Amino acid sequence: MIHKLVTGPIVPYLLIRPRRFGKTILLDTIQDVFEGNKELFAGLEISKLKYDWQPFPVIRIDMTDVNSNPNHFEASLTDLINTIAEEENDIVLGKRDYVTAIRDLIIRLSSRNDVWSQSVDIGKIRSRKNVVVLIDEYDAPVLDNIADFKKCEAIRERLHQFYRVFKSQSRRIRALYITGITKFKKLSFFSVFNNVCDISNMSDFSTICGFTETEFRENFRGHLALALKSLKNDNDIEPEATEESLISEILSWYDGYSFDGLNTVLNPYSIVSFFDNERKKFDDYWYKSGASLFTYEYGLNNKNFFKLFDSSLSPGSDFSVADPSFMDNATVLWQAGYLTVASVEKSKTIDSYLLKIPNNEIRNAIVYEMMHMNTVPKDSKDPIAYLSDYYKDFISAFVSRNAKNCESAFSSFITSFPSNLLGSSDLGEYVYHALLYCQLKAANLDVRCENMGLNGISGIVVRTPQGDWIVVELKYEKSIDSSEYVAGSVNPEPTVPAPKRASPVQRAHKPRVIYPGPDGDPMPSGGSHPPLEVGGKSKRVAQRLIYNINRAFKQIVEKDYATPYISSRNKVFAAAVAVYGKSDMMFAFRDVVWSNELHKVVSYKWAREHGRVPICQNMAADAWRLP
Repeated sequence: MIHKLVTGPIVPYLLIRPRRFGKTILLDTIQDVFEGNKELFAGLEISKLKYDWQPFPVIRIDMTDVNSNPNHFEASLTDLINTIAEEENDIVLGKRDYVTAIRDLIIRLSSRNDVWSQSVDIGKIRSRKNVVVLIDEYDAPVLDNIADFKKCEAIRERLHQFYRVFKSQSRRIRALYITGITKFKKLSFFSVFNNVCDISNMSDFSTICGFTETEFRENFRGHLALALKSLKNDNDIEPEATEESLISEILSWYDGYSFDGLNTVLNPYSIVSFFDNERKKFDDYWYKSGASLFTYEYGLNNKNFFKLFDSSLSPGSDFSVADPSFMDNATVLWQAGYLTVASVEKSKTIDSYLLKIPNNEIRNAIVYEMMHMNTVPKDSKDPIAYLSDYYKDFISAFVSRNAKNCESAFSSFITSFPSNLLGSSDLGEYVYHALLYCQLKAANLDVRCENMGLNGISGIVVRTPQGDWIVVELKYEKSIDSSEYVAGSVNPEPTVPAPKRASPVQRAHKPRVIYPGPDGDPMPSGGSHPPLEVGGKSKRVAQRLIYNINRAFKQIVEKDYATPYISSRNKVFAAAVAVYGKSDMMFAFRDVVWSNELHKVVSYKWAREHGRVPICQNMAADAWRLP
């Protein structure tokens, strides 16, 4: 990919990527190519391709090194250019203004490095296209002032003068590469150049930063073996776990970033941090390395938080911000790394991008941001500890599987959110999944989401401090009085449909399927469950809640959500949550285990009574069996 860039058309190239995604290291590599350091690339792909390795002088400017205060910006940028000239190129420019300084540096480097090239038509000619310019984090001064439009405008005017130099000196510039976090349409750089090649969403360069799964598997083999051993020693993973199952877990945490809707990459910072950690553990490394104020103020807020879990945001076609004073939230969140491209719908006029949350780490990051805005005081020194203490009643009830206390605490949690959020017309199941996930994750528990669909999270899995697992399924529906329902579309007193009766011969050959009852006792399929306590709820609401509780348990059983977590060491519990209207809810817990005889999830009590001990036969295939 770098070979395509250095041998391609001589135009300004732009790459937009989230912070800590390898943009700077990419420019380091491009710089070494242009400086002719061929020995550094021995054995790598670019060394096998046709390239003359001619050295060029390089001007490297990192905008994060410039003082972003408008009152000091010019002097700071001037000093940086003078430093580059003197220390890296042995050129004394004098204390000139930043526009004159960068122009003179380009001219003097070009004159020093005149080269002769052969032209078929003209003969031997002098060429001064031999200065390479690399600008890292070009948008940093703007993002640092994003909350103050006047300061943004002042910086924009100064940058406009700065970038005009590169256009006026284009005949002396061999290559110009720019990286940043955000693409501002009206920000100087784009108003100066009319031929910028934006490679940010091009499939040819979509994996230029980050690790693809293939690269990860090939280059981290030794690290994977050591990590697997460490995780087993620390009891953070099942003894039967394989390297393949560890890779699957790593991918669920750090993979999923796509910039073209086709190819995905793993977050390079999180991967390196995971393996560099002496005690290998899954953590939110990228997010905890420093959240972006830009994202917090302009990307993630109460108005769009719940929509993220619906994964149906589309920013249009070019992911650009028209003006710093008006920014689309979806675009900002994509550029900051909180959302990624799920798919692209192409048409003759415009391409439509469907966005989603890329992985577990970002889902956690979104939760922390939301909790900070709504719960954590601004002067709190340890937000995670504060959240854990704030929600300790709910977490304690959930981990101990106290259904009634869970209902009370979760109801209080929901009422703490602004009423306009929970009363919106587009309220959906994903909102309650998000709320439940928020409370569980806020306590720093090991929380995972099995499936992320277009309509929210399907199946939340929680590992308790004791090492057991709780598999959660939530069912939500609006009130029957809602305008969404038409007469006759919903039975006000639903009942579980009776199974079709089988013939005596069919019944003789079909083993009885056992489902876990509310207290762990196995229940015959098709039979009625013992009544659940519903407190002071009306009869109609109680019936609807019980109906949805049974639906949730049935889904856990039939889709085998629990089976990958069953082992000889830990117990697995099923948790069903039903929400009716905006505040009526019910929690229920059951203990589960896999039965090889019945090919169904049954209770531990049943397994003990029948002499069954759960052990793993084949973790790689997620086939959990009892002997």
